[in-house]
Amino acid sequence: MESIDLKSERRAKDHMTVCGEQARLIANSTRSGVATNLVAGAFAAGALLDSPIPWVLVVAWFALLCLSIAFRVWAVTRPWPDGDLVLCRQWLTRFARSAGAMGLAWGSLGLAFFLHPGTLPEALIVMCLIGVTGAATASFGVYARAATAFSVPALLPMTIHYVLHGMTGTNGWVIASTMAVLPLIYLALL
Repeated sequence: MESIDLKSERRAKDHMTVCGEQARLIANSTRSGVATNLVAGAFAAGALLDSPIPWVLVVAWFALLCLSIAFRVWAVTRPWPDGDLVLCRQWLTRFARSAGAMGLAWGSLGLAFFLHPGTLPEALIVMCLIGVTGAATASFGVYARAATAFSVPALLPMTIHYVLHGMTGTNGWVIASTMAVLPLIYLALL
């Protein structure tokens, strides 16, 4: 009976060690993640201000992104889960929710495809979504729920657009099919 108690105690300690390490790695990447999202968001908003998309929508999108960044900072600065597995899991869950909010903000940029399809805005948005999703996957990779919470809402609107509308031109259906399938493959392998 004692050996079972020792095993479960050791297992609980191992879970806490893993959870604490995940939280530490995520917390350490927060500054660079916030900076990356602000710079990429400012770049996207600045470039889209010169597109046919109404400026009010671009400014509203950037404000939404800034709110999601503030939520991420808030989630990370909550009481540190030092030595308590329940607190550690709550901290990671709060962080995964903040990653999901940020993914929703970036995914809403993909809704611009439905407002005004065009080569330049689409190319810019695709580059931004690919860049931030790749960075988020690397940053949140230690906690798969956070990586998924970010990536799915960030890539889904773009994928839906290409599935429903495709692209015009000689090889538009080939490009649209590729642009619809690649994010799905990425998400499946995540």
